[in-house]
Amino acid sequence: MRAGLHLARQVLPGMMDRDSGHIVNITSMAGHNEFGGHIAYHATKAAMHVVSRQLRVDAFGRRVRVTEISPGRVETDIFAHVEKISPEEAKRKYFEGFEMPQVSDIADAVEYAVDTPQYVNIGLIELLPTLQVPGGLRTGKRVGDEVVLTGKK
Repeated sequence: MRAGLHLARQVLPGMMDRDSGHIVNITSMAGHNEFGGHIAYHATKAAMHVVSRQLRVDAFGRRVRVTEISPGRVETDIFAHVEKISPEEAKRKYFEGFEMPQVSDIADAVEYAVDTPQYVNIGLIELLPTLQVPGGLRTGKRVGDEVVLTGKK
């Protein structure tokens, strides 16, 4: 969180002087929704959400764009690190059988936001699996023709 804030403080004045620039912050749906555990993670992601919105306020009147990409569950190694399990176990537990966005989908969202015309600011993209419910850890996976829901409400 602090790194993002300090970096924005360094680059924003030059962008405002040039009347051009784009800051993209990657946050998490954990910054917008509450679910159990990992309070520091939730708090830092929520703080970056507010920083993103405040940067837009601070840059008002200049052609500086600020975009927040807020993913839900994405197939990365975060669960292996958080739970201190092997990447193979995390993949089996959290991703096998699920339809999960990939890191490339996040990169595509960044590219979309950056490639819009300078007069368009994409302020927030919430990027979730189709079968994930915002505001909880419920994620569905298909087993045949049935959707099996996992996690907490």
